[in-house]
Amino acid sequence: MFSFQLPFFISFALIVTLATAQIIPTNTTSPPPTTTRPPPTNTTSLPPNATPTITKAATITKPGCPQKCGNLTVPYPFGIGLGSGCALNSNFEINCVTNTTGFSTPFIWNIPVYEISDAEMRISSTINRRCYSSTGMLLQNDPAWMSLGTSSPYSFSTLNRFTVVGCDEAAIIFGSDFANGCPTVCISPSNVAEGRCMGAGCCQIPIPKGLKFFNTTMQSSKQNHTGVWSFNPCGYSFLGEASRFQFKGLQDLSDLKFVNKILGNVPIVLDWAIGTLRCAEAHKSNDYACLNNSQCVDSDTSLGGYRCSCNPGYEGNPYIGPGCQGLIHHHKREFSATKERKTKVLLYVDDMLAVGHNACRIQKLKQELSKSFSMKDLGSGKQILDMQIVCDRKSKKLWLSQEKYIHKVLRRFNMDKAKVVSTPLAMHFKLSMKQYPSSDDEVEDMKKVSYASAVGKPILCGYTDSDMAGDVNTPKSTLGYLITFTGGAVSWQSRLQKCIALSTTEAELIAVIEACKELL
Repeated sequence: MFSFQLPFFISFALIVTLATAQIIPTNTTSPPPTTTRPPPTNTTSLPPNATPTITKAATITKPGCPQKCGNLTVPYPFGIGLGSGCALNSNFEINCVTNTTGFSTPFIWNIPVYEISDAEMRISSTINRRCYSSTGMLLQNDPAWMSLGTSSPYSFSTLNRFTVVGCDEAAIIFGSDFANGCPTVCISPSNVAEGRCMGAGCCQIPIPKGLKFFNTTMQSSKQNHTGVWSFNPCGYSFLGEASRFQFKGLQDLSDLKFVNKILGNVPIVLDWAIGTLRCAEAHKSNDYACLNNSQCVDSDTSLGGYRCSCNPGYEGNPYIGPGCQGLIHHHKREFSATKERKTKVLLYVDDMLAVGHNACRIQKLKQELSKSFSMKDLGSGKQILDMQIVCDRKSKKLWLSQEKYIHKVLRRFNMDKAKVVSTPLAMHFKLSMKQYPSSDDEVEDMKKVSYASAVGKPILCGYTDSDMAGDVNTPKSTLGYLITFTGGAVSWQSRLQKCIALSTTEAELIAVIEACKELL
């Protein structure tokens, strides 16, 4: 049995009606923070996967410090100006440079900054570019590397991917303790698949957490682009935010302004944190950064450090005095049902369940559906899919119970008269050490266990194979897989792979990936 909170239920053929409304507060502006910095009070810690938030406040910077550089808002612990005292320390200083036209650009070190959020910073990328002549002569080779410094609070986020674009490239990205490669190849324009980075014109691979330095190398994998120069004169590799890049196929391969496209649209994402101490140790330090009514969140980059977030019901900047302010119960409240006005219908074969906040709307929905479908209204639902529905209006919870189903299973195996025991299995039974018996003795022992004999071996298995460059018309490989459940085939496929594999290992890997996708 388990519990969950739902606002309203109605079913047709199984119908439930529960009238409740969830109250959600509406944020109002909190009192402006003062210029004092009181000692931290009422602080807690959150798990590493929690999301910290700097919510809206009247002031987000130190008094007397500018809030914006160009179009970028810079919240404390960051600050504008080198040596200005506006940042927590020099690692968070933003250099605001104004050009001759009067437009200001924020920089960290010598790299433009695009965005600063509660846990991340987005900066300009750097691109490795190699361009060739039609005869295969290397005309341009721009290296790409970046170091964040061993003592800085920044590391490259796993939201980034190392991306290689080209039809004749073999690129490697490496850091202080890792290296990974990504090859791309496409013999003709017909091999290029737009939107896919699987090796035909585009390749992407992840990076590890906590990376603070990377360098890239790239070279032609075959003939210095002589075979593909007409539609791909240059190759590129770069680290950048994966969600911001979409491979445009031949358009990207032939675009001589591809570098500008990446620099303008695909930033590098940096994770940032305060110091190197975890929350447990940082609480005890004199320079603990989380102020009143805030929470400490451990960084998940494996490099240590933490960030701060306002407690639920508070708002403000947790890094600057007086900390987070404004209890939520002082705010105006309103019903979320008046905003959403949604009714959800859940279907399972011939059973239908309606969920919503408004009983009148659900009743109207029933009337409209009955005009088109023959159905029986069972009123307030008592069960669904053999599960009993119990309504606890006081706590605004619904309980689903499978007690009836359990008794049915017991009757099926003639165990409904069995006595209740404190343990599910008597102590004298011998069980196999692994998932399935591996010896004749274990098989005989497991035959005596009622549960094992009833369940059998409901295992889902997948089998894969590939034929390297098996197609006579293209160099593509063939993949095949077979999925079985309890020994019977439930899914199978054999087709050409969508990209060109460069080795038998890669062809096998692609086949395994496709089979795993089907299994999932």
